[in-house]
Amino acid sequence: MIQKDLDPAPYPYVAIWCNASAMIINDGFNVVSSIPIINTDSYLPTGTVSQMYPDLNLQAAGGIAPYSWTVVSGNLPTGMNLGSYTGVISGTPIDLGTFNFSVQVTDTNLASSMKNFVIAVAPQSVSGFVYTRTPTENVIISPVTTRIQGVFGIDFCTNPRDNSYKIVYRKFDSGGPIDATEIAYHAQGEVVDDTIQKDLDPAPYPYVAIWCNFSAMVINDGFTVPAIIITTTSLGDGFLGAQYSQLVQEIGGTTPLIWSVTSGLLPAGLVFDSSTGEISGIPTTIETANFTVQVKDVNNNVATKDLSIMVHGNTLVGSPVVGPLSGVTITFVGGVTQEGQTTVTTSGTGQPPPTGFKLGTPPVYYSISTTATFTAPVEVCINWIEGQFNSENNLKLWHSDGVVWTNVTTSLDTASNIICGLTNSFSDFAIFEKKQVVATIDIKPGTFPNTINLGSNGTVPVAIISTSEFDATTVDPLSVSLASAPVKLKGNGTAMYSFQDMNSDGLLDMIVHVSTEALQLSEADTLANLIGHTSDATEVIGSDTVRVVP
Repeated sequence: MIQKDLDPAPYPYVAIWCNASAMIINDGFNVVSSIPIINTDSYLPTGTVSQMYPDLNLQAAGGIAPYSWTVVSGNLPTGMNLGSYTGVISGTPIDLGTFNFSVQVTDTNLASSMKNFVIAVAPQSVSGFVYTRTPTENVIISPVTTRIQGVFGIDFCTNPRDNSYKIVYRKFDSGGPIDATEIAYHAQGEVVDDTIQKDLDPAPYPYVAIWCNFSAMVINDGFTVPAIIITTTSLGDGFLGAQYSQLVQEIGGTTPLIWSVTSGLLPAGLVFDSSTGEISGIPTTIETANFTVQVKDVNNNVATKDLSIMVHGNTLVGSPVVGPLSGVTITFVGGVTQEGQTTVTTSGTGQPPPTGFKLGTPPVYYSISTTATFTAPVEVCINWIEGQFNSENNLKLWHSDGVVWTNVTTSLDTASNIICGLTNSFSDFAIFEKKQVVATIDIKPGTFPNTINLGSNGTVPVAIISTSEFDATTVDPLSVSLASAPVKLKGNGTAMYSFQDMNSDGLLDMIVHVSTEALQLSEADTLANLIGHTSDATEVIGSDTVRVVP
């Protein structure tokens, strides 16, 4: 006869264990306590402030029912209560925190026992559980950074005994090895905003899990960490005729690496260095090139990336100013509607200047062309060389259509040596200087002061003096005026002029006669200006003092 004290519990079967054998006896029974014992877990589900707590019925066994229930120490969360005859904890908590209390259960014979409990009251969840991984792509570069947000015990780790978690990355498949982060500790009801970084081995990771002490949740976030990956996501734009250099970069792999273009073509003029991954050269065509690059390491690990390079001309949509090119700045005032290449070439020879103008020294013609589509007008500004012209104030910008020169000048800045003009088309441009001679004139030769009676009906003689550099006899007398008064005409319609050596220097001078009554002078004027031109259209100007009398 063998006697044994047993703890209160269910016993489903009995076994006879011998030295080398055993037999099971189908004899299940329950041992109950003579006093009531509370068998509800001490850690009660976490509640949420200002939200109804789900009714929780405390359980007891042993003794003689019915039972009565009493909080004998500590306090339930404010707003919650314990049913004295039901053992139900219910209500709406109104305070945050962790609440510790002891509950006593008493049976009909007044036998009793006590148990300690804890309830955490959490703030209301704003966003629920939020899982954010960086990088976000399906194929990523290690390390991976994960942000976990939510209320601990409400949004995740909902077992009341949970007080920590870690992020688990499952490799290969559901039965594969795992890689996990360090443990993060939190209390029930705590608002969590954790950022956790983890270096991961190259492998596919089909899913991620949050492992808590007594609970877990699976996140459907599969990704791959490759052995080698191309990290370059885009390449810079190139420009026609300009040096280009960009390095395609990678992470991982075992050197040496071999780079190649596996599909598509690089822009014309560019080459790909198979050992360094550098794309370089001088683009020769405006285009957008799409291609795929590959890198392979010594272990035959391979990564590919689709890339593109856009090659622009120097004339872009939305960027209307081009240059300076050979001293020329071009502004597409009306806008560029399709990009292209604008070029400027210079030459010392070209179409002869218009009448009365001359080239500078050295002579420069500017040939401008563009493949861009634009809306007129276009402003062309040319920067000339200091000392290139004799009289910078007499400069004009001219545009040729191949046959006729047109003066397109809009502005002249002699301080900066820049002249600008507006045009609707391109071809040849040039800066021409108006040919001009400042001549010595003598009003009423042989007299001083040069008194002029505006009331006279006669003429005023004016001598235009020749020099070793200027032949006054080449002046067209019909082109001459003094103070806006023209040369007097004879009865036969010819101008009144003659040639004479007025200063005995052996050179013939020209004497013209202007109509006195046509002079635009007043008594306040002390100077009269003459203007005319020679037979080759060189402008002739001069001035002399006058004394105007009524």
